Amino acid sequence: MNDYCVEIRDKIAAAMAGGAEDCKDEEVADHLRTCPDCRAYRDALAEDDRILDAFARAANGAVSRLETRVMQAIRTEDARRTFQEAARPRWTGKPLVWLAAAAVVVLAIASMILLDTSGTGSVVWADVIAKVEDADEYICRRIEKRSGEPPLEMVEYRSAVHGLRQEIYQGGRLHAVQYIVPDEKMLYALVHRDRTYMKMRLTDEQVAEYQRQSNARELVKSFREHSYDEIGRRRIDGIMAEGIEITDSRAWMGMFEDAESRLWVDVETQWPVLIELEGVASGGSVRKTYTLKDFQWNPLLAAEDFEVEIPDDYRLIADLDPVTVDEEHAVAGLRSYAKLLDGRYPSSLSVATAIAEAEEYIEKHARYDERAGRDLEALFKIRDACKFYAELMDAGRDPAYHGDRVGAMDFDRVLMRWRQDDGLYRVIYGDLRADTVDSLRVRELEKHR
Repeated sequence: MNDYCVEIRDKIAAAMAGGAEDCKDEEVADHLRTCPDCRAYRDALAEDDRILDAFARAANGAVSRLETRVMQAIRTEDARRTFQEAARPRWTGKPLVWLAAAAVVVLAIASMILLDTSGTGSVVWADVIAKVEDADEYICRRIEKRSGEPPLEMVEYRSAVHGLRQEIYQGGRLHAVQYIVPDEKMLYALVHRDRTYMKMRLTDEQVAEYQRQSNARELVKSFREHSYDEIGRRRIDGIMAEGIEITDSRAWMGMFEDAESRLWVDVETQWPVLIELEGVASGGSVRKTYTLKDFQWNPLLAAEDFEVEIPDDYRLIADLDPVTVDEEHAVAGLRSYAKLLDGRYPSSLSVATAIAEAEEYIEKHARYDERAGRDLEALFKIRDACKFYAELMDAGRDPAYHGDRVGAMDFDRVLMRWRQDDGLYRVIYGDLRADTVDSLRVRELEKHR
């Protein structure tokens, strides 16, 4: 980019900041006709303005109007052609619709349910907690990006009383909407692309945990449970903010293999202004970033903002039970996953890894099942094993998992083990038989694995 392009772009930015859709300067117009890079710059600014305007309208309470506009766009002729194309069973290098939906929805569910926000904090952040402890509702914008894929844009409405509404946009279109309804103890996910929906029952504990997370105080506490580093100050959207960073992988065990997260707080108001998470899965081949920004605290949300409306022509493809953390359900989750992937287990017990490896395997082997909903339910069950293993890690039970080298046919090899209260070890073999042995036997088994 030369100096002349810099000058042109400054004029474009100034014009758009003033509310003009484009710069009327003839020199700029002539340059845009011959410079594709500057046209791309202009289009990128226009897209940013569109997204921010949509968020601002939604955040000001126009939830229903925003949804109406988006749904009208979805029902255009182009959208209908997209739905028709998506409905055809085909393999063109992309995962099936139901699996793509799983990748979007299961990780979002995991990020809400597997997040552990208990613990006590230090004096350093006491002022922040005092400031935000009365915020029982907030709106924020979430951006999720997986390596090699376009980002997902989300607008989240969280209320400790009314629940959750999470609108998921992809390529500027409303891709899916998720709800948590505390009174029903249910989570719903509507996937508009293929006119399907999923639902999952929640336990009392999960509902209570969600309600805690909807309070800004808990959002800060989740960063204070683990050791952190102060990372100084930076200006974020014109606001001077101070940040801390967590690199303790235990903070996100069960969702990622490794992760680091950062919290930025406005130094004047003491309100959080930005949360960033970078997670790694599948041995480092999959990287995901989460950015939460544009917070609005205590926006006075109403019950009607969270009403679940499922169109009559939407098909139920998964009816899921809650995550259950015990050996029985962990084994059942591993069994379902192995059945889906022809005897293979996830290489590590993180939800992101399990989803990524399932996508890769099913694409490679061109598997298609008309009963895709059953496959989706089987995939979701791996959450139980991931959560179970995460709790073993957190409890210091000396767990180990060898799914990267042990399959369903390895009846004499250790897939997973952990220490019990009596000092003996519980062992799960590749064929999912279970046994209790002493530490010497564990070492002998793993030595020859």
